[in-house]
Amino acid sequence: MNKKKAQRLLFIGYVFALIGCLVGFSSKFHNSVFVVLITGYLFWSCYWGWVLTYKKVKSFFNGMHTFGETLPQLFKNHLLKELAIYCIILCIGLVIGSFGGSVYMQIKLTPVAYR
Repeated sequence: MNKKKAQRLLFIGYVFALIGCLVGFSSKFHNSVFVVLITGYLFWSCYWGWVLTYKKVKSFFNGMHTFGETLPQLFKNHLLKELAIYCIILCIGLVIGSFGGSVYMQIKLTPVAYR
């Protein structure tokens, strides 16, 4: 991984953390610091979990075929399959990112990006 790609990935992670903090700030829990930090962390970890799991899960489901009698039905089945795969990636990525994957990627990419 080169320096530019590491900087880009880290910057996108920071943007997701900022978006999460803004969402937490606008919550109805009296804008507590804890809620702001937790939502920022969840958005940030969801992004890193997506980065970590996307290629592996997508390649696992790559051989799955969709069937349909007509072209619109085939298209609808394909879209539903893709939507289900993306939901699976999001759920797995959120778990992996929340339980340390995001911190691991931050520690791994920071020396590459800023040296």
